Amino acid sequence: MMLSFCTTYWQVFLAQGVCIGLGSGIVVIPSVSIITAAFSKRRAIAIGVCSSGSSIGDIVYPIVFRHLQPRFGFAWATRIIGFIALGTFLVPFVALWSHKIKGKKPRALVDTQAFRELPFMLYICALAILYTGYFVPLFYIPTYATQHLHTSPDRAFYLLAVTNAGAFIGRFLPGLMPKILARKRCCRLRRRQQEF
Repeated sequence: MMLSFCTTYWQVFLAQGVCIGLGSGIVVIPSVSIITAAFSKRRAIAIGVCSSGSSIGDIVYPIVFRHLQPRFGFAWATRIIGFIALGTFLVPFVALWSHKIKGKKPRALVDTQAFRELPFMLYICALAILYTGYFVPLFYIPTYATQHLHTSPDRAFYLLAVTNAGAFIGRFLPGLMPKILARKRCCRLRRRQQEF
């Protein structure tokens, strides 16, 4: 929403880099923790559905923006996308509001002790490399398709939506895997018991 008011580069950096980063952290971590606390039997499926929702947004939002921007301009297209996002956030917020997580005593917002642990720092570095390798190429898919594959700009734009559709499948299917793998493991254990 704040991007629609930006006029200089530092404002864009503040709105997109800092505010979106903090906002995503504030929204994603509690939503995943509420899902894991609310579901005990089909937790993996619930997390798969929760994480695949972001891929649906990755498919829908760019297409909506592409159709809104010529008609309403950049500022109002960005605001409309913000209102759509607000509406989609309100549905799970209301649905999960009644579910309170019984926690222990409140902890500090930032645990500085974690930055002294080698496994945590290696994990953070690995995530930085992983996200750079995943998200940066997404920005170049339409450009690569138009310049090197000689496709039309419209078709090149929709390649990004197709890529995000693949990410939907890749986020949803792993949630189903524990159930399938658990059945196979149980069958193997039963066979071993019958052999003895």
